[in-house]
Amino acid sequence: SEKATFAAVNSSPKISLFSRSFLLLYGGAVLFMASFSMILPELPKYLSELGGEKYIGFIVGLFTMSALISRFFSGRISDNVGRVWVMIFGSVVTITCGLGYLLVWSVPSFLILRFIHGFSTGFRPVGSTTYLTDIVPPSRRGEALGFLGIAGSTGMALGPVFGSVLAVEFGYNSMFVASAVLGVLSLLITLKLPETL
Repeated sequence: SEKATFAAVNSSPKISLFSRSFLLLYGGAVLFMASFSMILPELPKYLSELGGEKYIGFIVGLFTMSALISRFFSGRISDNVGRVWVMIFGSVVTITCGLGYLLVWSVPSFLILRFIHGFSTGFRPVGSTTYLTDIVPPSRRGEALGFLGIAGSTGMALGPVFGSVLAVEFGYNSMFVASAVLGVLSLLITLKLPETL
């Protein structure tokens, strides 16, 4: 019966969560979250300097909107094409947008880039979560997802600190380049993960 199966799974000896794939996934998640979050505190001032002070609310709004839209199909792509490919796409978007901020010349171009940037978080976290549930024992999925949440929180806590320091000390461009570099590191780690689909 279902209850007997559940009891058997949860009474089995504990299997370590910390496999090579788990650690790579965790490291990639920290770097990815730091990549896009490190620029967030400085973007309102950056947009104001472009002359878009009245559009500051769009910085998060457009990003979140595209993340929402993309999640309607990123999960399906993860099931049909592969978890790793979905994570790769999310990382590539964050790299491209990190470098794209270097080329922004107007308020409309900035807002378009913010919308595109949101697709990164509509893909990468979905791929990471589905990949994680593939590689951990069913009886420890909740624990594993908790660790993945810690990875995200760690990246979002550390990213803005370093981003603001770079922006203040060396200018916005250094911050955008650093964001892209973290995205590249996240991508390189992801490429080492075997597909689990």
